[in-house]
Amino acid sequence: WWTLVLMSLFSLASCSEMFLILRVKDMGFSDTHVILMYAFSNLLYALIAYPAGRMSDHYGRWRVIGVGWGLYTFAAFGFAFAGSATVLPVYLCYGLYLGLTDGVGKALAADFAPKEKRGTALGIFYMCVGFAALLGNIGAGLLRDHVSKEAPFLMSGALGAICVVMLLIVSRMRPDRVKM
Repeated sequence: WWTLVLMSLFSLASCSEMFLILRVKDMGFSDTHVILMYAFSNLLYALIAYPAGRMSDHYGRWRVIGVGWGLYTFAAFGFAFAGSATVLPVYLCYGLYLGLTDGVGKALAADFAPKEKRGTALGIFYMCVGFAALLGNIGAGLLRDHVSKEAPFLMSGALGAICVVMLLIVSRMRPDRVKM
Protein backbone atom coordinates (compact mmCIF):
# COMPACT_ATOMS: atom_id res chain seq x y z
CA TRP A 1 0.00 0.00 0.00
CA TRP A 2 2.89 2.36 0.71
CA THR A 3 4.10 1.82 -2.82
CA LEU A 4 0.67 2.73 -4.17
CA VAL A 5 0.39 5.83 -1.98
CA LEU A 6 3.87 7.15 -2.74
CA MET A 7 3.74 6.45 -6.46
CA SER A 8 0.24 7.97 -6.76
CA LEU A 9 1.24 11.07 -4.84
CA PHE A 10 4.24 11.52 -7.09
CA SER A 11 2.04 11.07 -10.16
CA LEU A 12 -0.04 13.94 -8.84
CA ALA A 13 3.16 16.02 -8.78
CA SER A 14 4.48 15.22 -12.24
CA CYS A 15 3.40 17.47 -15.09
CA SER A 16 2.83 16.31 -18.62
CA GLU A 17 5.75 16.88 -20.97
CA MET A 18 3.51 19.27 -22.89
CA PHE A 19 3.91 21.78 -20.05
CA LEU A 20 7.69 21.56 -20.49
CA ILE A 21 7.36 22.17 -24.21
CA LEU A 22 5.07 25.15 -23.62
CA ARG A 23 7.42 26.56 -20.99
CA VAL A 24 10.44 26.38 -23.29
CA LYS A 25 8.39 27.87 -26.12
CA ASP A 26 7.35 30.71 -23.77
CA MET A 27 11.05 31.46 -23.23
CA GLY A 28 11.29 32.40 -26.88
CA PHE A 29 12.90 29.30 -28.34
CA SER A 30 12.10 28.37 -31.93
CA ASP A 31 10.06 25.29 -32.71
CA THR A 32 13.24 23.58 -33.94
CA HIS A 33 15.08 24.25 -30.67
CA VAL A 34 12.11 23.08 -28.61
CA ILE A 35 11.89 19.84 -30.60
CA LEU A 36 15.65 19.29 -30.30
CA MET A 37 15.55 19.75 -26.52
CA TYR A 38 12.65 17.33 -26.29
CA ALA A 39 14.47 14.84 -28.53
CA PHE A 40 17.71 15.06 -26.53
CA SER A 41 15.78 14.62 -23.30
CA ASN A 42 14.14 11.48 -24.68
CA LEU A 43 17.47 10.19 -25.99
CA LEU A 44 18.94 10.60 -22.52
CA TYR A 45 15.89 8.81 -21.10
CA ALA A 46 16.42 5.90 -23.49
CA LEU A 47 20.15 5.72 -22.76
CA ILE A 48 19.76 5.75 -18.98
CA ALA A 49 16.76 3.40 -18.65
CA TYR A 50 18.70 0.14 -18.95
CA PRO A 51 21.52 1.15 -16.55
CA ALA A 52 18.87 2.45 -14.14
CA GLY A 53 17.15 -0.93 -14.17
CA ARG A 54 20.47 -2.63 -13.45
CA MET A 55 21.16 -0.18 -10.63
CA SER A 56 17.73 -0.87 -9.15
CA ASP A 57 18.45 -4.60 -9.20
CA HIS A 58 21.71 -4.02 -7.35
CA TYR A 59 21.00 -1.06 -5.02
CA GLY A 60 17.23 -1.25 -4.64
CA ARG A 61 14.36 0.20 -6.60
CA TRP A 62 13.37 2.85 -4.07
CA ARG A 63 16.91 4.27 -4.00
CA VAL A 64 16.92 4.73 -7.76
CA ILE A 65 13.39 6.15 -7.71
CA GLY A 66 14.34 8.49 -4.85
CA VAL A 67 17.26 9.87 -6.87
CA GLY A 68 14.95 10.24 -9.87
CA TRP A 69 12.34 12.05 -7.80
CA GLY A 70 15.05 14.38 -6.50
CA LEU A 71 16.08 15.13 -10.09
CA TYR A 72 12.46 15.75 -11.01
CA THR A 73 12.08 18.18 -8.11
CA PHE A 74 15.21 20.01 -9.25
CA ALA A 75 13.96 20.08 -12.85
CA ALA A 76 10.49 21.31 -11.86
CA PHE A 77 11.91 24.21 -9.89
CA GLY A 78 14.41 24.72 -12.69
CA PHE A 79 11.61 25.14 -15.23
CA ALA A 80 9.98 27.68 -12.94
CA PHE A 81 13.13 29.77 -12.56
CA ALA A 82 15.37 28.90 -15.53
CA GLY A 83 16.31 31.42 -18.14
CA SER A 84 17.12 30.66 -21.73
CA ALA A 85 20.79 30.03 -20.87
CA THR A 86 20.02 27.34 -18.27
CA VAL A 87 16.96 25.59 -19.66
CA LEU A 88 18.86 22.90 -21.62
CA PRO A 89 20.56 21.40 -18.52
CA VAL A 90 17.21 21.51 -16.72
CA TYR A 91 15.55 19.69 -19.63
CA LEU A 92 18.31 17.07 -19.63
CA CYS A 93 17.83 16.63 -15.88
CA TYR A 94 14.20 15.86 -16.67
CA GLY A 95 15.35 13.20 -19.15
CA LEU A 96 17.52 11.63 -16.44
CA TYR A 97 14.53 11.58 -14.10
CA LEU A 98 12.45 9.71 -16.69
CA GLY A 99 15.20 7.19 -17.34
CA LEU A 100 15.68 6.52 -13.65
CA THR A 101 12.03 6.15 -12.71
CA ASP A 102 9.83 4.94 -15.55
CA GLY A 103 10.91 1.33 -15.91
CA VAL A 104 12.04 1.04 -12.30
CA GLY A 105 8.61 2.22 -11.09
CA LYS A 106 6.92 -0.47 -13.14
CA ALA A 107 9.27 -3.10 -11.75
CA LEU A 108 8.59 -1.84 -8.24
CA ALA A 109 4.84 -2.16 -8.74
CA ALA A 110 5.31 -5.74 -9.94
CA ASP A 111 7.63 -6.52 -6.98
CA PHE A 112 5.00 -5.64 -4.40
CA ALA A 113 2.04 -7.22 -6.15
CA PRO A 114 1.12 -10.66 -4.78
CA LYS A 115 1.81 -13.30 -7.45
CA GLU A 116 -1.70 -14.76 -7.29
CA LYS A 117 -3.27 -11.30 -7.74
CA ARG A 118 -0.60 -9.57 -9.82
CA GLY A 119 -2.96 -8.60 -12.67
CA THR A 120 -5.51 -7.09 -10.30
CA ALA A 121 -2.83 -5.36 -8.25
CA LEU A 122 -1.18 -3.84 -11.32
CA GLY A 123 -4.57 -2.74 -12.63
CA ILE A 124 -5.33 -0.96 -9.35
CA PHE A 125 -1.84 0.52 -9.30
CA TYR A 126 -2.06 1.97 -12.81
CA MET A 127 -5.63 3.17 -12.25
CA CYS A 128 -4.55 5.14 -9.15
CA VAL A 129 -1.40 6.48 -10.79
CA GLY A 130 -3.38 7.43 -13.91
CA PHE A 131 -6.11 9.25 -12.00
CA ALA A 132 -3.48 11.07 -9.93
CA ALA A 133 -1.65 12.13 -13.10
CA LEU A 134 -4.93 13.33 -14.62
CA LEU A 135 -5.77 15.41 -11.53
CA GLY A 136 -2.23 16.79 -11.35
CA ASN A 137 -2.31 17.85 -14.98
CA ILE A 138 -5.73 19.47 -14.64
CA GLY A 139 -4.36 21.39 -11.67
CA ALA A 140 -1.22 22.32 -13.62
CA GLY A 141 -3.33 23.58 -16.50
CA LEU A 142 -5.51 25.65 -14.21
CA LEU A 143 -2.43 27.11 -12.52
CA ARG A 144 -0.87 27.96 -15.89
CA ASP A 145 -4.06 29.61 -17.14
CA HIS A 146 -5.04 31.49 -13.98
CA VAL A 147 -1.83 32.10 -12.00
CA SER A 148 1.34 32.10 -14.11
CA LYS A 149 3.38 30.07 -16.56
CA GLU A 150 5.76 29.16 -13.74
CA ALA A 151 3.06 28.08 -11.25
CA PRO A 152 2.64 24.48 -12.48
CA PHE A 153 6.35 23.88 -11.98
CA LEU A 154 6.34 25.42 -8.52
CA MET A 155 3.45 23.11 -7.59
CA SER A 156 5.23 20.11 -9.11
CA GLY A 157 8.51 20.93 -7.42
CA ALA A 158 6.85 21.36 -4.03
CA LEU A 159 4.89 18.11 -4.34
CA GLY A 160 8.01 16.33 -5.64
CA ALA A 161 9.98 17.51 -2.62
CA ILE A 162 7.19 16.32 -0.32
CA CYS A 163 7.32 12.91 -2.00
CA VAL A 164 11.09 12.66 -1.51
CA VAL A 165 10.71 13.54 2.18
CA MET A 166 7.82 11.08 2.57
CA LEU A 167 9.90 8.35 0.93
CA LEU A 168 12.70 8.96 3.41
CA ILE A 169 10.29 8.97 6.37
CA VAL A 170 8.42 5.84 5.27
CA SER A 171 11.69 4.02 4.57
CA ARG A 172 12.74 4.71 8.16
CA MET A 173 9.34 3.83 9.68
CA ARG A 174 8.60 0.78 7.53
CA PRO A 175 11.88 -0.61 6.22
CA ASP A 176 10.10 -3.91 5.54
CA ARG A 177 7.82 -2.14 3.03
CA VAL A 178 10.03 0.55 1.54
CA LYS A 179 13.55 -0.77 1.36
CA MET A 180 16.10 1.93 0.64
